[in-house]
Amino acid sequence: MKQMIIDLSCNNKAAACVASVLSFKPFHDFLIKKSASEKTVKKHLYALLLEKFREYPELLKPMKIKDTGRYVDVLELIFAGMTGITLEENEILWGISEPGPGSVFYGT
Repeated sequence: MKQMIIDLSCNNKAAACVASVLSFKPFHDFLIKKSASEKTVKKHLYALLLEKFREYPELLKPMKIKDTGRYVDVLELIFAGMTGITLEENEILWGISEPGPGSVFYGT
């Protein structure tokens, strides 16, 4: 995995330009909801991720993509949680991007 910025924004005239804001708040809220009903070991992963968000509360606010490099440990944990432990990063194409046409800032 690596932190990178790949610009996929509105340089392509065919893509509709959409105003977007990067924030991990929707993902944080999803984790809270899932954690409340989860009965398996996933609950521990959700708790670990939620602890990271408590450690870095700025991730719940709008942020600039260039600042995501400060949080590689959180991004790696998200990758591990979303892909499982059996997949190697060179076996899949995976990334995190801002909403809409924009930039991929972390991925394989």
